[in-house]
Amino acid sequence: MDLIKEELRIYTDGASRGNPGPSGAAALIYDNNDVLIDKISSFLGQATNNFAEYSALLLALNRSVDLGAKRVKIITDSQLMARQWVGLYKVKNLTIKCLYDEAKSIAEKLEDVHVVHVNRTENKKADKLVNEVIDLNTL
Repeated sequence: MDLIKEELRIYTDGASRGNPGPSGAAALIYDNNDVLIDKISSFLGQATNNFAEYSALLLALNRSVDLGAKRVKIITDSQLMARQWVGLYKVKNLTIKCLYDEAKSIAEKLEDVHVVHVNRTENKKADKLVNEVIDLNTL
């Protein structure tokens, strides 16, 4: 395994226009030299914003496993998801709980996963990518 890909920094974003409404998920994956090595996005159809945020997390974690990463830092503008990940908030919605449990299960395949909250201004590229996939499927 390439040492550069063992540690990944991944910016994720989920968006819903209408909440629920047309939704998408996106992730931009950087290696430890700050090189963009992959970007993925998915149109989700009608979904809530929280569903979209967790879908983006799942995209990121699954791709991390595929790449053979060991340590992953997920960077998100979803304060709710970041706080739920570390146990500060409970996951009450059953649909979101299923996504949360799936994400935790995938994370067990990696040595270390951190989910960090940032302001929207620090997540502009992921926001742009998720809005592009929604536009592509709704305009």
